[in-house]
Amino acid sequence: MIRFCTVAILANIALLPADAADMTYSDRSSFLSSIGSSFTDTYEQNLGYNIGGGSYSNYTDQAMSAVVGQTRYQANTFIPNANTVGAVLAPAPSGQAYCAGCNFGFKLIFDSTSFGSGGVFGVGLDILYNTGFTSYQIHPYSATVEFADSTTNIVPLSAVSNPLNPIFFGITSDKLIKSMAFQSPDYAYESFIIDNLTIAGKPASVGGPTPGVPEPASWAMLVVGFGVVGGLARRKKAIRNQLMAVA
Repeated sequence: MIRFCTVAILANIALLPADAADMTYSDRSSFLSSIGSSFTDTYEQNLGYNIGGGSYSNYTDQAMSAVVGQTRYQANTFIPNANTVGAVLAPAPSGQAYCAGCNFGFKLIFDSTSFGSGGVFGVGLDILYNTGFTSYQIHPYSATVEFADSTTNIVPLSAVSNPLNPIFFGITSDKLIKSMAFQSPDYAYESFIIDNLTIAGKPASVGGPTPGVPEPASWAMLVVGFGVVGGLARRKKAIRNQLMAVA
């Protein structure tokens, strides 16, 4: 009986959700193959980014967030119109790109998108520029990823000084990605420019509940199970003692 209960408990433990894994990507093709449905903000005029007759336009956080409505922007600066979109930021093949004044940090928030509320499964983007000006050359930016369970992951990003040779940064997580903040570690005037921001849901093959902390019912079942095993073991010991006393 004890052996049967122990096997049952171990089986239940095996069925408990595993810890969620975070995966980072340095190439877009691998990232795209790991996600489900997605949306890519190219910052082009056909999505509603109007730069008028100039080469760029500046937006408030609210106005920038409202253009495509998939991402909330928070520019880390005292300048009210610090979200900059334009062709002057990117080489000709890339069209338009985004920066927060081009030398300030910013935060991308994914708490309310077409892929659900609370966060997204994956985020990827092209980094066209990530370096200090000649007079500074301090440190490249890093990405602080905040998950729906309030945990964070700080990922250092490689320096990029030639927009014609951008790098890709992507991350997926079953914990859901709530936001992603980009900032120089010393808060100096480094330049940071991104393009082709992709947010995504889970692939169909990943379906089911989000892995993470076991449900309360699962914990209750385990506690009861261990209690039963303990009780049976004590009872068996008591019976053995009684038999030995009689003998």
